[in-house]
Amino acid sequence: MSPPGGYRSKIVSLEDMARISREAQTKGIRRILCHGKFEVMHPGHTRHLEWASRQGEILFVTLADNCPDWTSQVPVETRLENIAALSMVDYVAKVPCLDATGSVAILRPDILVRGVEYRTFRRQLAEREKAELAKHGGQLVFSPGSAGYSLTGGDDRAFSGRGERQASLLNLI
Repeated sequence: MSPPGGYRSKIVSLEDMARISREAQTKGIRRILCHGKFEVMHPGHTRHLEWASRQGEILFVTLADNCPDWTSQVPVETRLENIAALSMVDYVAKVPCLDATGSVAILRPDILVRGVEYRTFRRQLAEREKAELAKHGGQLVFSPGSAGYSLTGGDDRAFSGRGERQASLLNLI
């Protein structure tokens, strides 16, 4: 479902992504959304996005731009290119918020895929996103596997090393 041209053609505005999402919905295409900071790409991100891409036919990724609550050490243009260069990603756009509720409201995906860490210490955020998804019949699911590493704190490391079986059990809602 990726556009023709080089990987940079996958970087779109949120408005264009919304139009593409609506067109895909009218064709019955299952639309998946991932959202995050993606400050420094690591294997956990890659596994998360690969798993998410297998849940549907088109994978949208929105990434948080700098905002009052968070400022990245990596320019947003660099993060957009890093995500766009991945073969499993169809489209990527920046958004002005850390949570996915705004992206969900605009894109109305069939599924929002979050990492397993959103079941525990980021649960409140996931609950808000789940409520937004429910407004149009979307689902929140959690990808299996380890979260990897984080530049902004050690919280993600608490989940590294989880086995696939344990992560799959955590994926049950």
